[in-house]
This record gives sequence, C-alpha cells and structure tokens, in this order.
Amino acid sequence: MRGHSAVNVVAFARVDSWAEEGWSLPADPAELRASFAGWHPEADDMIEGLCRAGAFKWGLFGRAALPRWQQGRVSLVGDAAHPMLPFLGQGAAMAIEDGVLMARALIRGPDVESALACYERIRYPRATNTATRADAHGLRIHQHLVTASADAPVPRDDFAEFGFDAATTPLVA
Repeated sequence: MRGHSAVNVVAFARVDSWAEEGWSLPADPAELRASFAGWHPEADDMIEGLCRAGAFKWGLFGRAALPRWQQGRVSLVGDAAHPMLPFLGQGAAMAIEDGVLMARALIRGPDVESALACYERIRYPRATNTATRADAHGLRIHQHLVTASADAPVPRDDFAEFGFDAATTPLVA
C-alpha cells in the first residue's frame, strides 16, 4: 500500500503466446476481464477496479536447466545458473545458498577450478530440482478453477528441502 491510495495486486493468467517485452505494459481491460471471467463476484469487482485504475502486465518465462554452470575459472550463480519461476518463493534463497557454498568451496580450495566444480556438484541437483518443483507448483496454481483437488494436500516434497543448511553441508558430492 502506498499512502493509503495504491495497492499492488498480482494475478496470473496463462496465455498461448507472448510477444511483448517490458515491465510496464498497460493491460487491456477487455483482456483482463476475459482472463478472469466467471470467478467470484468480489473478484469481478476487484478486476473492474483494476481496469479503472490502470493495470499493467508482464510475462513470466521458464527456462530449461543448463547442462552445466562452470567452465574453467568462471561459474554462474543465482538466476544466471538456475532461473526459476516465483511459485515457490525460492529464487533468492537459492542464490544465497549458492553464495555461501561457493565461498566455502573457494576458501577450501585447492584451486579455483576445483572449488567451482565442487560448488556445481553440490548445488546443481538442489537448485535444478527446486526450479522444476516451482514450475510444477505454478502449473498446479494455474489449473483453472480447480475443484477436485482444491482440498487435496500438497505433498511436502513439492516444497523446498527444509533441513538444508548451506553453511554446514559437506563440500563433497
């Protein structure tokens, strides 16, 4: 909320194609209404308010996992290594874990290339698995008006590994 006059509302809708680029594309009110037609009357009221206020849209794009992150003395970290959609809220956490483990591997040595290879061996499975789970959770969220599975519990495996500690994970893989 900004000065009790603005509220940020984020709504997701799947589309077949997306050509525009940018973070501040004006949303077409007719497109917005069509994307959420048939929802609860209160949601319809909120959509109408968004249309009057002027809504914006932007695309979210998934990326396939890279086969590797390291080449010689250079390695990717964070979104450059493992971009993920926001549906588990783990992107920043993965980048922080990357930094902690890369620092530990570089301190341990014996050289930069070996340290970066160690970092990748440890991080690759967890980060790519988390990105895959974020994609799957996004698909679950986007099932239009899911009723049959709305009350079904989400398996714990669909979320991040709660016991992982980048500061104490052994530097072997």
